Amino acid sequence: MVGFPVLLLRAHRHQWRHVRRRSCPRGICSWWYQGQPLCREPVGPSLGEKVPTFVPLSEATICMSCFSDFSLTSPSQHCHSCGRIICRNCCKNRFPLKYMRYRMSKVCDRCYSELKKREEPSAVSPRPSRSSRPLSAVFQNIHAPRHLWRHRRGTLSFNQVMVCEEGALSGTLQRSRTKRNWKRLWFLLKDKVLYTYRAREEKIAAETLPLLGFTVKPPDRVVGDDEPTVFQLYHKNTLFYTFKAEDNFTAQRWANAMEEATVL
Repeated sequence: MVGFPVLLLRAHRHQWRHVRRRSCPRGICSWWYQGQPLCREPVGPSLGEKVPTFVPLSEATICMSCFSDFSLTSPSQHCHSCGRIICRNCCKNRFPLKYMRYRMSKVCDRCYSELKKREEPSAVSPRPSRSSRPLSAVFQNIHAPRHLWRHRRGTLSFNQVMVCEEGALSGTLQRSRTKRNWKRLWFLLKDKVLYTYRAREEKIAAETLPLLGFTVKPPDRVVGDDEPTVFQLYHKNTLFYTFKAEDNFTAQRWANAMEEATVL
């Protein structure tokens, strides 16, 4: 294909789409049809289960979801579920994708709605084994912030993790400063801030901790079978908190969410 420069003006955007559809071969502009953005791979049962075909960033000048122009404040980025190029406003949602071992990943609004429809509230995601995903690979170089913690005295199991809002994660973990006195607390991770509550029913957080500037690492020494479920929060190479979950999957999901929260 012979490349040509594209100058997109808001007042003539519809003309640009018309010229592009007529001048580009069908296979090249396969994600454009009648002015509507489409994914190269149709939404199917494998959505989020395998790596999508990512549209090259150089081949899109506007958001393939809302048609807005890319800018310094709204740069182009990929939806990790369908592979389309979208703006920041269209990828505020995050969802644990199977092909990324249930790591919280950026997805577009369309994929998020579809994935939420398929999600069964009672379904339990498979737990990765130690051999397939060692603890050191899960928690290395994870940056974390100061907390907003909440104490939980109810019967809710501390391994329960819920996505309560778009981009929010909540649940119960055990926390310790001295590695001896463990406290079971209720946490809410939202907008790159970790909130702590004394009880799940409370509306006001007891502590708030921005996650930027911290680091999450696996423990140096752990006795017994707690190794896959324990991770530590450091600030400038100083141990800040130690956390413990009931199982490896819960610990991994929290660590991945904290890692995502450290990215600007």
